[in-house]
Amino acid sequence: MGIPRSWRSLHVKVRKESLTIHLKQGEKLSLFAPGAIPKKRLEQTAESLMKMTFPDRPQIEKSNALKWGPKGSIGIYVTKGSASFRKVSIVPIMAP
Repeated sequence: MGIPRSWRSLHVKVRKESLTIHLKQGEKLSLFAPGAIPKKRLEQTAESLMKMTFPDRPQIEKSNALKWGPKGSIGIYVTKGSASFRKVSIVPIMAP
């Protein structure tokens, strides 16, 4: 096991057509991903993961399609790494 790291804040701003991720360490807020991630890319990634996870069940892809919308579920996915999460909060962004 490696040296334990301190907890950091992950800020995810979800908009109608994209999301942006920032990492906060101390008072510094840094862009975590290279710019806003478009909705289309997220949907393509979700579809690809469904196919990899359930290769012998193509019908799952249609019945459980991940939809981008204000009333869907929320989840955190980590690939090629590890992470722990605590104190998760969801705060609505007020429209301008």
